[in-house]
Amino acid sequence: MDKTLVGYCAPLTCRPGATVRFMVSCERPLAYDVDVVRLICADGFADGAGYEERLVAAGVARGVRGRRQRTAIGSYAVAAEPMLTRDRAAATLAAVIRPTAPGPGLQAIAGTWDAGPGAGALLALAADGTPVLLLGDGQGGRLTVAADRAATPDRWSLVVAGFDVERGIARIWHRPVGGGPDAAFRPPGRGTARLDIAPAPARAGPFMIAAHRGADGHPAGHFNGRIEAVRLLARALGEGELDRLADVAIPGDLARDVVAWWDFGRDIASRTLVDLSPLAAHARTENLPNRAVPGHRWTGECHDWRAAPDQYAAVHFHADDIYDAGWQADFAWQVPTGLPSGVYAARLDAGDEVEHVPFFVPPPAGTATADVAFLASTATYLAYANIRTLLTRDPPFGIRTPNEAMLAARPEFGHSTYDRHADGSGVHYSSPHRPILNLKPRSYRWGFTADMNVVAWLARCGHAHDVVTDDQLHAEGADLLRRYRVVVTGTHPEYFSTAMRDAVEGYLGAGGRLMYLGGNGFYWRIACSDEWPGAIEVRRAEGGTRPWIAEPGAYRHALGG
Repeated sequence: MDKTLVGYCAPLTCRPGATVRFMVSCERPLAYDVDVVRLICADGFADGAGYEERLVAAGVARGVRGRRQRTAIGSYAVAAEPMLTRDRAAATLAAVIRPTAPGPGLQAIAGTWDAGPGAGALLALAADGTPVLLLGDGQGGRLTVAADRAATPDRWSLVVAGFDVERGIARIWHRPVGGGPDAAFRPPGRGTARLDIAPAPARAGPFMIAAHRGADGHPAGHFNGRIEAVRLLARALGEGELDRLADVAIPGDLARDVVAWWDFGRDIASRTLVDLSPLAAHARTENLPNRAVPGHRWTGECHDWRAAPDQYAAVHFHADDIYDAGWQADFAWQVPTGLPSGVYAARLDAGDEVEHVPFFVPPPAGTATADVAFLASTATYLAYANIRTLLTRDPPFGIRTPNEAMLAARPEFGHSTYDRHADGSGVHYSSPHRPILNLKPRSYRWGFTADMNVVAWLARCGHAHDVVTDDQLHAEGADLLRRYRVVVTGTHPEYFSTAMRDAVEGYLGAGGRLMYLGGNGFYWRIACSDEWPGAIEVRRAEGGTRPWIAEPGAYRHALGG
């Protein structure tokens, strides 16, 4: 039957004494029982090594009622400063944008719009790419002001909208910025409407960038493309003042009108969008939008964002970005003290359907319980997590198991770093905080399932071994490995951070032994950050086999440079 039960856990690597939380969603009403098993071999194919699991803890949970959980997908930023959402008799909203995939509905640029009560103000793109200003009073009054022509996709434009309740007028403009040979041939656009309502941002949601609050209270209307230089002023500017809004610093003659003036070129390695105004209404990014990308000031002369942050003051948002699916935990399990190191899974048994949620248990901190360590390639598992480009391939890939079938049916579970976003740009990030359908037993024989054949070989040959992981290696360095006589890799340890590479070289330099059982290993460099725990970043630049290539100027990791 089709797979309807799916889960993930946090953390993916959990030492004895710590607790693993399990997030589960189900497509149909059911109840399931939970046991914990140790995975010995995950290969469920008839010609494989023979699936094997061993019961560790029975009855961890009984009769858990399955429910469908909403997946939070799409990146955005939110500034919860209350002053941004107070009632204003006049205001100007502005941003520099480069839309990459207009449609199928409204795409938010910035504002306070809440679709529930229909309140606030929103600068956005209509489905055909036309800039619009949306205003609502929260009592049924609503006004949409549209420009007379669409913004050009994949080109930079300054978009400005303003309203003045006393004068009874609302306006919107857009014009090309950023130079380029075609800038002079892209005509500006404008629109004007009579304003007969009083917008009510105080009854609306928080100030958001690249999304707005939907009717169900969740972020909606996600933007596809790059945004920079978001501005909010407490006055309706005239057309002759608009070009000043793209300045990096706050112009002196506008300073008294500025409510917020964000500079995305500050703190690029963080998840914070810095506001230069006295209000300091810094925004927090969600679901890992792409930073360290060229903005409209990029000249092509500098390829390191750390040397010219003003040229990289843009953020690329995607409607299909995902860092944390946002599911609630359904049950938890404290890893017992003394549990042998290994690969384990929560087994969810619904009678006619069984789901496994794997996790890794290393030995207690600072110890080794065997002479051999198996290094689980968790970074590579993330790089290939939910890889969709293989679903249409011939065996051994394609849709061969219920896991691949569910992946094909659930785009909201996100992509691997081998895929492209809906707007055609490459996927730079991957995270474990979501369902990963190919990080499960009985998936196709690649990555996790293939590596478990190495674990099975160690177990069936009687070789006592610990299991350690890439994320531990990145954090702890060579100290993680120095307690072992030999470290064994999996079948494809492809993705490595500089810290991980240095740790392996340090271990070998001190006399350690490495059994490299992989192909194409230690190949692509990744970056990690405490700002986004668990996530990895990949930039595919001018070398190597590339399913997509980063554009010029975007070769350096945002997470560290």
